[in-house]
Amino acid sequence: MKPPGILDIIRLLFNPNVSKMMILQVAYGQLKIIGLAKILSAVLGSLIVGVSSVIKVPQIKKIVKPELLSNRIQVAQGLSLEGISLETLSNWIHVAYNSQNNNPFRNYGESLFVGVQNIAIILLIEYYNARSRLGAAGPGDDDTKIRQALQELVRPAAAIAGTIVFLTKLAPERLISTLQIASIPISIVSKLPQIRQNHRLQRASHLSEITVGANLVGSLIRVFTTVQDFDKLGRDKVLLAGYGSSLVLNSVLAGQVWYYGQREKEEKEKKDSLYPAYSHPPQFDSHHSFSPMVHKAEFLAPTGTNISSVLQGGYNHPLSREWQSERQLSKNMFIFPLFISDDPDEESDIASLPNIKRRGLNKVVPYVASLVEKGLRAVILFGVPLKEGVKDGLGTAADDPDGPVIAGIKLLRQNFPDLFIMCDVCLCEYTDHGHCGVLNEDGSLNREKSSLRLGAVAVNYARAGANSVAPSDMVDGRVRDIKLGLIEAGLAHKCLLMAYSAKFSGGLYGPFRDAAGSAPSHGDRKCYQLPPTGSGLARRALTRDISEGADAVIVKPSTFYLDILSDAARLCKDYPICAYHVSGEYAMLHAAAEKGVVDLKQIAFESHNGLLRAGARLIISYFTPEFLEWLAV
Repeated sequence: MKPPGILDIIRLLFNPNVSKMMILQVAYGQLKIIGLAKILSAVLGSLIVGVSSVIKVPQIKKIVKPELLSNRIQVAQGLSLEGISLETLSNWIHVAYNSQNNNPFRNYGESLFVGVQNIAIILLIEYYNARSRLGAAGPGDDDTKIRQALQELVRPAAAIAGTIVFLTKLAPERLISTLQIASIPISIVSKLPQIRQNHRLQRASHLSEITVGANLVGSLIRVFTTVQDFDKLGRDKVLLAGYGSSLVLNSVLAGQVWYYGQREKEEKEKKDSLYPAYSHPPQFDSHHSFSPMVHKAEFLAPTGTNISSVLQGGYNHPLSREWQSERQLSKNMFIFPLFISDDPDEESDIASLPNIKRRGLNKVVPYVASLVEKGLRAVILFGVPLKEGVKDGLGTAADDPDGPVIAGIKLLRQNFPDLFIMCDVCLCEYTDHGHCGVLNEDGSLNREKSSLRLGAVAVNYARAGANSVAPSDMVDGRVRDIKLGLIEAGLAHKCLLMAYSAKFSGGLYGPFRDAAGSAPSHGDRKCYQLPPTGSGLARRALTRDISEGADAVIVKPSTFYLDILSDAARLCKDYPICAYHVSGEYAMLHAAAEKGVVDLKQIAFESHNGLLRAGARLIISYFTPEFLEWLAV
């Protein structure tokens, strides 16, 4: 066979298939020399720096995306400020160390990008915490609240800026080198507060699945690249151990997101299969009977928090355990309304409420002691701020630590450890407009701001030592917000939430408004209290409040609404039903007795037995002192 000539060789070289094969053989040879794993390690290392520039953006969007302010606040409050602050400190120590040593940007670009995004998250958490506090402080337009919240960011922003300037410009090199050694354990430890927060809340819906997943993949890549960047003799075992620890903790966070997400999905499917609580209202037949299916449903808040699973607040106190039992009329079922003035020495009559007085803190203990000796087990507190200028459009006096209610809780708890202390939760006594919530500029009720405010007041009462909080405002959604607030504060298992679920507007509240100074300065409360003819609305409100986490419900007034009491007993048969025998009912019976038309004791027994017969298990009554005398037990 004739050997190929030079022209044949040239033609062969210019053949596309031959050229491609030669290039691949050369490239493969180079890969073998350098090492495929090391090339992959370099590519992945560069990828981490690139991805880090946006890794926290999904978490930022998770905070700011919800349409409702309350949901944005809830996401922000689910994040651990402590954990993110520690991670940010570690990021900026790493940046300072590398910039001082003039290391290439690829060595610290990841920390710089993540550190900047973490600062944004910290400021968002601080901002929405401020919005929560300001939203809980009463009315005002959104622009004002935004300005006030932004003003509260000045201090944390200044602290962050000062720390960065110190680390990058002022700190001596020796200190930065020492901090660089500590940055790895700081970064590792920064994961623990968020893990603890998720476990405490029993949810992780506030975390971005994308960010958590990216952090997990990033940790895995860091372990891989660390292994490849050092030979077996020179490998930095400390650095590898640090990245390995981060991988473990990021795996725990990812596991929490998956586990709580799956549990939320399963509970939602279970709830939907039993009773579609949020998509279909309860159905009643012609006799107003309610499907028993609702009593078995797992009602869930839209956030995924399993509200109906929190039952212990309903029977934490010995007295509330008795309320959960079937029982007859006795001293234990009476709750006495106590008006506490901000004048510590006041003890004044209320002209329209015979035998009832406003009392200051210095006068409360001796009076309550006389009732406790006769068998009083429970009181409900109403604050009466009478000092000049204490009322405002924000209702800030409602949960003032030195105000009559919180100071009264602490005083009564100190002197009567076994007394069951309930607190009425409303703003009407504390606002200069006399309405039960936060108002818009046009004078209408702002539901979202009112609900946030009432939730904060209720939590502060519970923190002060109240056994029960009782929202009386009738604002949509406030029971859910209060329950979630109690859960967030770790108080839901020991504070009973008793909702004024069927509270009607009408003409029986006059004496109370004289006592508490809570008459509205303009308009009325018909837009949020129920119309007297609205029996269907009352039934819907009762079932709504139970679904939102109420441990007990109140019907107010009571004598004229025995049908509603009966409906409540049927709809909420597994919950204590409270009848509020209001000031107008009390005053009417006294007026009739003074005219000689009725015998006071006989008519009081008859009216209260009627409440019991209609389905009440406990009664808020101004007749409580008399019944303590009349009843043997």
